[in-house]
Amino acid sequence: MAAHLCSQLLRRGCFTARILSPSKTDALLTRCSKLKTSGRLLLRSAGDHGPRRMYILPGSFQDWRAMRAIGFYFLLTGVPIALFVTYVNVFIGQATYSEIPEDYVPYHWEYYKHPITRFIAKYISASPQQTYEKMAHYIQIEGAKIEERKVEKEVRKMMRQRGDGAWFAPEVIGPARAEEEEY
Repeated sequence: MAAHLCSQLLRRGCFTARILSPSKTDALLTRCSKLKTSGRLLLRSAGDHGPRRMYILPGSFQDWRAMRAIGFYFLLTGVPIALFVTYVNVFIGQATYSEIPEDYVPYHWEYYKHPITRFIAKYISASPQQTYEKMAHYIQIEGAKIEERKVEKEVRKMMRQRGDGAWFAPEVIGPARAEEEEY
């Protein structure tokens, strides 16, 4: 019984649990010395306190189910993508260099060689001009914030000097300096 349980543990993995009888625990652990567990096995006794015992072992159903799901989604997505890429490479092929007429200005996606890269550049990603304009707008907004902070700092300074404004709170002057200060 213990040897059978030991072989099952070696096949399915290790875990923590307990056995009711210490002599059986020692015997089982000496036979299963290759296991790197904390020295305990899961065990459930029968309700009538008889010798029937159910050793709780990890099941393989969830592992099987996860592997089936991974295989399904790979077949669902990976195979069609691989077939599409193969079709594009075999039947369409890469672009070739040719002379450009003098009055023609190429679009930004025409600089790429592979047709899938051209498709991505044309329909999915932003053009270099759009990227440049977005960054210029961001820099303009940040510059406006910096200017606003400078003006706010100058306003606070003038309010402190004049002692007016809703934000102004005069500094607390101690009794020693109160006689020296003029208002």
